[in-house]
Amino acid sequence: LASVSSSYRSSLEKEVAACLDRLSIAYDVEVLTEDGMHRIDMLVRGRTDDGGERLLAIECDGPTHFMRDSDGKYRIDGSTYARNCDLRKLGLDVLCV
Repeated sequence: LASVSSSYRSSLEKEVAACLDRLSIAYDVEVLTEDGMHRIDMLVRGRTDDGGERLLAIECDGPTHFMRDSDGKYRIDGSTYARNCDLRKLGLDVLCV
């Protein structure tokens, strides 16, 4: 996974980054997945109990990532669902904010 340079960050991304900073959680911003298909908003690297690497993708999903179903409830849209599935297949845990 490689960091990508990007100057634009949404207000939601800035808020999430501020929370991580207050909690002293290290993270990388705008990380490109190994397959080059996705850019992760924030990536937190951690360790599993057996010493392996654990990766948490934090995606700051604004209103364009959601749709309202026939019951009036908001749900993630198809492309966001597919992105999350792809990231999980790459071995990442996904947290959508």
